[in-house]
Amino acid sequence: QLLPHQGRRILCQNTAVRALTSSSSTSDRPFDKVLIANRGEIACRVIRTCQQLQIPTVALYSNADGPDCLHAQMADEAYLIGTGPHPSSSYLLQDDILDIAQATGAQAI
Repeated sequence: QLLPHQGRRILCQNTAVRALTSSSSTSDRPFDKVLIANRGEIACRVIRTCQQLQIPTVALYSNADGPDCLHAQMADEAYLIGTGPHPSSSYLLQDDILDIAQATGAQAI
């Protein structure tokens, strides 16, 4: 039996990515820019998919992760969020995330 994140689901996602990337115009893209309000492997996967779709990305990083963390390096833009090492003092600062999204022109989070 397939787990939800294996097999057919991935095939469907890959098919959707191929359909969007085969388009000749960026006007067919669902968003002009995406802010990824996550970190680590999840953020890297979202960034890779956006790159395949030719959608610019904005990453957030905390003091604990630093600007050299992989997801911040992979993104087109990266911004420090908060001052603390814990998610409650960095990645969970909703107002700051919205401010960065608005300042960068991100249309999706």
